[in-house]
Amino acid sequence: MTDPLQTVLGLATAAVEAPPVRYRYSVADAISSAIPLLAPRLYRRTRHNFARALGVGPRHPFATRLARQSLRNFARMAIDFLWVRGLSNAQVAAVTELEGEAHLWEAFDAKRGVVLVLPHLGCWDVAAARASAAGVPITVVTEASWAARLTLDSRRRPGVSIVPRDHSVRPLLRALSRGEGVVLLSDLPRPGLSTVEVPFFGDRASMPDGPARVSLRTEAPVVAVACVRTSVGRYRVVFRPPLWADGSTVQSLTSRVALDFERLIRDHLDQWYPFGHIWAN
Repeated sequence: MTDPLQTVLGLATAAVEAPPVRYRYSVADAISSAIPLLAPRLYRRTRHNFARALGVGPRHPFATRLARQSLRNFARMAIDFLWVRGLSNAQVAAVTELEGEAHLWEAFDAKRGVVLVLPHLGCWDVAAARASAAGVPITVVTEASWAARLTLDSRRRPGVSIVPRDHSVRPLLRALSRGEGVVLLSDLPRPGLSTVEVPFFGDRASMPDGPARVSLRTEAPVVAVACVRTSVGRYRVVFRPPLWADGSTVQSLTSRVALDFERLIRDHLDQWYPFGHIWAN
């Protein structure tokens, strides 16, 4: 029996692929332009977070512009999620470029697996598809939410395993023991997650400490990654140098992760999605 969800997603994918490339984001842009009116609290929080990161007032024109650009790029990212699910591995490889790839292989050469951490920046689904295209097996941790369950099957590709966060510990440890990669979105605190306060954009922010704890337990290096759009249908996957657990504490290793996130975000501020509560006040 055909899965109704996959049928709907298949139709949505076809709808995304049908128009000329220059029109791909038209619907996304129209929807995102209405968000300040339809979801004012989300818009104000996003603007506030950009203002905190920039050290300006919440109504500063730069913070306002970045908030609107962020919402627009998030909507475009949703379009690209549909688009990339219809691409073959060869097509994914053709539309993505890699920066800092040597850092990734340095981390894998340790034969301990790699903890790949991403901020809410760019399009992480394209990054997972690129890993599949490169033959790098990864286990991706997703939120145990209805939205994550909705898109679960569409995120599966050869070499990509998906596990919900509330059942992720054993699968992560097994993947690392096999020398594989595990992937976590790790810049925003979530209910029920253990966090530590670390410096982030010149202030103290709560950040999940799970990646550091896994790294300290397994000695797997941590590599911060971002997948950012460079033009319509083109992406760059950026790898930061590996962070090694040797001599670290949970606090210090999480602080180093936060610094790498900040570096990645500063280079692509308009593709950062700071929609949650980041700073304590």
